[in-house]
Amino acid sequence: MAAINIEVGGIKNFDLSGTDSALGPRWCKWNESFEYFILAKSVKDDVQQRALLLHSAGGEVQELFETLVDPGLGPDVEEDTATSFQKVIRTLDTYFIHRVNEPYEWHMFRNMV
Repeated sequence: MAAINIEVGGIKNFDLSGTDSALGPRWCKWNESFEYFILAKSVKDDVQQRALLLHSAGGEVQELFETLVDPGLGPDVEEDTATSFQKVIRTLDTYFIHRVNEPYEWHMFRNMV
């Protein structure tokens, strides 16, 4: 594996503060930004992508990730061929995106008058 010098200053840490329902959309935006970042920096190695994601997300996300369990794939899938980077994304997506309370969000939307 060739060493790649990557300046990490281009992306801010993910902010875990705020309501649970706000974390999902914020995580999606942060993750999309991170995907653009690794594409622009030409990071192709799976291990480096995983390490860069966890480093860029910040210490709070690292601590949170260490407590989470990979949800894996559905019961109808025989073999999990996901890379370690894809497993980190899948685990964090499951944690953040499922925290959105859709009925509450609809209620808040309808009361925006």
